[in-house]
Amino acid sequence: IVFSRLPRRSAADHAGWRYEHVGWAYRYLSSSSRPSSSPEDPGATPSTFIPGRGADALYGLASLLFSGGLPPEVRPWFLGGRLIALRKDGDTPTSRKIRPIAIGSVLARVVSMVAARQFRERFSDLLTPPSSPPTQEGGAPWPTQCGLTSSGLEVLTHSVTALLEAHPDWVDAAVDFRNAFNALHRREFFSVVESSFPDLLPWVSTMYSCPTELFYRLDDSTSATIESRCGTRQGCPLGAQLFALGLHPLLCRLQALVGDRGVVISYADDLHIIAPPSVVSEALLALTATASPTTLSGGTSTPPDCRSSL
Repeated sequence: IVFSRLPRRSAADHAGWRYEHVGWAYRYLSSSSRPSSSPEDPGATPSTFIPGRGADALYGLASLLFSGGLPPEVRPWFLGGRLIALRKDGDTPTSRKIRPIAIGSVLARVVSMVAARQFRERFSDLLTPPSSPPTQEGGAPWPTQCGLTSSGLEVLTHSVTALLEAHPDWVDAAVDFRNAFNALHRREFFSVVESSFPDLLPWVSTMYSCPTELFYRLDDSTSATIESRCGTRQGCPLGAQLFALGLHPLLCRLQALVGDRGVVISYADDLHIIAPPSVVSEALLALTATASPTTLSGGTSTPPDCRSSL
């Protein structure tokens, strides 16, 4: 991953580090048994890579961080980040629609990127309806959470279309959670990680057990900070996976409520309830009761709790 998959022309973190710096450190005093596959590009992937001191040092540091060995004294700075705003479709000066992206420490992002790749299949096994047991405890069907890749949206679209064609009397209620990644209470994904992925818990605890500071610039170019204390950070390579894990118990309870009368299917924060109108209405009423005021309208001065009554 470090050698061949780190993005090029990456954004700098709050210390000015980029993925390119990590790639350089990884290659430092390393060599290949044969020349680079692209003589014109000395930075191209060699035919056979032999790790050197740079790769060994980076691997040792990443292993220390993943195991929860980050010293508490440096945690606030190391896990801080630079906050930027990306405009969404429909954004205007009078009606702002932006997506907050936290560009965290590049080393932390590398560790999360490696973890996301290593746990990809295990995440999929949990989120995809398992064949054994075929139902939840109590006999309710499992919900469907589409894959955590770009193809997941396509799978979701085709699945919804197929269900509506197979059941002409059903309707599709599409729910898009407002500010979803930042609104999910962290205890939701912590409980899933602790029970199903205990070997990932030290690193998740390192990143999300305490608030961290995000730096941003005001309109007059002065700097300011805001605390990240709820949800997952968009920009974290594990953010989407942790959000999906945190949402999974709620989807299971929602599918248990719907039962065999319909289907609950989601991709990231796009949730669809496909069922007869009366069942959809029942499910939406229950789902609305779980939402925090921030998710439904306006904003509050305190982070949302996102407790579920389902």
